[in-house]
Amino acid sequence: MGDFSSGDGATAEDIDVNRTPDLDRSALQDRNGRWHVLPILHLIGTVALLAGVVLGASIYLGEADERAKARQDASRAKHYLAWALIHAARGASAEVGLRYALQDLHEDRVSLAAIALPRAHLPEVRLPGADLFGANLSAADLSRAHLSRANLSRSDLTGADLTQVDLSGANLWEANLSKTILFGADLSNANLSGTNLSETQLTWTGLSRGHLPVSPAGVNLFGANLARANLFNADLTGSNLSKADLSGASLSQANLSGASLSGTNLAGANLTGAKLSDATLSEALLCGTTISESTVINSGCAKAP
Repeated sequence: MGDFSSGDGATAEDIDVNRTPDLDRSALQDRNGRWHVLPILHLIGTVALLAGVVLGASIYLGEADERAKARQDASRAKHYLAWALIHAARGASAEVGLRYALQDLHEDRVSLAAIALPRAHLPEVRLPGADLFGANLSAADLSRAHLSRANLSRSDLTGADLTQVDLSGANLWEANLSKTILFGADLSNANLSGTNLSETQLTWTGLSRGHLPVSPAGVNLFGANLARANLFNADLTGSNLSKADLSGASLSQANLSGASLSGTNLAGANLTGAKLSDATLSEALLCGTTISESTVINSGCAKAP
């Protein structure tokens, strides 16, 4: 048998069959071929550490998914419970946790649009910025509620108790507030365009459903948008309507005695039969403003935008 040789001319004697081509053993063996224990242990420890990190990361990520799912399940269960309580509490004369159920849903950014809670007992409920579009809160007790910046457009608040309610900056576009009680309410910078405020009680009369008397200063409607609002026969005695937009509003038979209408836009408003004794009308915009069946004031039309 001939001598075995590799393709490049190397003989069998030149080839070390026990050699691992890519592993440098010089750091792990001495000149006699004996293995160094410490470097080997270090290598084993490094590999074990890396394996532990990989395993730990995979476990953590797996548990993170489980934790996220657990949070979602808990949130879903809380929402189901809140809605169940809300449906059960409809028409109840006591609070029965309804206020907290609504607040929990709102804090979790759940929409409350079109919710039906007529005659609900919700004093001091805190729902700032809540979505209550089209809600039915007729005859509800919302006294001292915090509803600033809330969306109550097209909602039904007929006959609701809104004593000292905070509706500053709220959107009440085309909402029905007829016959509501608004003693000491704050509606500053609210949008009341197209709102029905007919026969609304906005001034102090002593007691309101057992509450202590509130300030007789009337309601704060400073800068409010009341364009085309229905304020027929509304009692706005002493109210602050300065710089409000009452263009095209119906104020016939309304009581505006002592009210502040400074800088108010009354263009196209109907004030037939309204009481204006001691009312302040300085810099008010009067253009096409009807003050009686036969009298229309156009003196301020030059200032109209």
